[in-house]
Amino acid sequence: MAFGTILGGTLAIAFPPYDLPLLGLIALPALVAIGLRVSPSSAAGLGFVAGLSFFSLYLRWLSVLGWYALAGAVLAQALFFSAFFYLLRRISGGHPLSFAPAAGGVWAVLESLRGAFPFGGFPWATLGSSLHDVPAARRLASIVGTSGLSVLLVVAACFVATFFMKNRCMKNAPSSFSQRIFPAAMFTVVLAGSFALPDLLTSDRTFTVGLVQAGIEMPVYVPADPEEVLERHIRATRTLMGRDLDLVLWGEGVVDSEPSQGVLSQLAREIGIPIAAGAMESDVDGFLNLVIATDGERELGRYSKQHPVPFGEYIPWRWLFGQVPVLAREIPVDMKPGDHFTLFNYGSVAAAPVISFESTFPSTVREAASPEVELLQVHTNNSTFGRGPTSEQHLSLDQMRAAELGVPVLRSAITGISAVIDANGRVLDRMEIFESGVIVSEVSIPSGTTLYRRFGELLFTLPLMLWGGSYAAARLLTPSRRPDRFVR
Repeated sequence: MAFGTILGGTLAIAFPPYDLPLLGLIALPALVAIGLRVSPSSAAGLGFVAGLSFFSLYLRWLSVLGWYALAGAVLAQALFFSAFFYLLRRISGGHPLSFAPAAGGVWAVLESLRGAFPFGGFPWATLGSSLHDVPAARRLASIVGTSGLSVLLVVAACFVATFFMKNRCMKNAPSSFSQRIFPAAMFTVVLAGSFALPDLLTSDRTFTVGLVQAGIEMPVYVPADPEEVLERHIRATRTLMGRDLDLVLWGEGVVDSEPSQGVLSQLAREIGIPIAAGAMESDVDGFLNLVIATDGERELGRYSKQHPVPFGEYIPWRWLFGQVPVLAREIPVDMKPGDHFTLFNYGSVAAAPVISFESTFPSTVREAASPEVELLQVHTNNSTFGRGPTSEQHLSLDQMRAAELGVPVLRSAITGISAVIDANGRVLDRMEIFESGVIVSEVSIPSGTTLYRRFGELLFTLPLMLWGGSYAAARLLTPSRRPDRFVR
């Protein structure tokens, strides 16, 4: 199990803030190779230990909320690793052209479940997002999505593992040729589609934006003075007066009252530029987390966050977890989620806003990106987690959303990292954590769309998930069969 601990930690170093994806390409095949050599129960133990190591390092920023927050999240997420390596060992057999794509499909199923359960899911640490700074991988994500990159990494790990074990077949008879046709066809579709990719997106228009970042540093659970936060945004925004901008963006929750919304409209009139800002509104039985856009004369859009953060914006099972003093004190009422996405029209460009945690969910952002949407605006805060890796990790996921959908992403944060991301997922400009100021940047507005935006998971990941599920079911439901071992 020591190898599981070491390799799990090594896999985490492939992700931000370390960003060494090559280590992930070494650690994952090594874990697969070990898992294939042991019994299913030992493989499950290996996966659990690797998961504990991986998530303890990756999610260490959760410790600011208390040891129980980190421990609970790490344990829950490690179970998915354990389940994968158990199933990997049980389905291993036959030729890698059969079981490797099935393993990728199983991983995609578990990654999808991890993004939905418990409490609405936690899609942080998606395997494919470790390649967020690899241009070729981002291009491929426009076809298969980040989930498809995860599948491809697992499939590649299985092939590498079997190659270095010096035998690409199992003891039992290899899988039939017909079993290999489907996965081979799937990978052919992906490779063929990648050659058509450069023709999918062209750029003929630009959009100039100013991102305002207050950069206020604050201790955990001690909110900054709302008036100071607002005043910093106002001062920075006034420096943009006279500039030829199409939009000014503020982060999440800057405007916290209706009088402040009046100040926002007045400021938009003063500078002559539309402003979109995160806002909070109290309700009789909760509160709303909003984005409001105005040009000073009229409201250009209003969006209410649909995916609240568990234990951050609401308390799941309040009858139980609400007994934890710090939770009861800091979250006395729950956020009320919205129920639809809103199109913000800035004249020449239509945009879709998402708020913080929502941008980590590929399906949520894809739903927000209706055919009319040409730009995504992400409003976030992240101040609770200080200088930890949260913002770097969140930024990497926003890069993947841009690459998947082929639209620029404007990311505005109160404390950082604010960034401008182009339609290929490349970061054009950024402002570091707790830095104060304004980013002014011009982005190209592409015409056309990506295959992932059109078809989502239907093109690649879902068929592989179905393949993996059926392949696993067929092998698990064969009572007389014992798991094979690789010939050494």
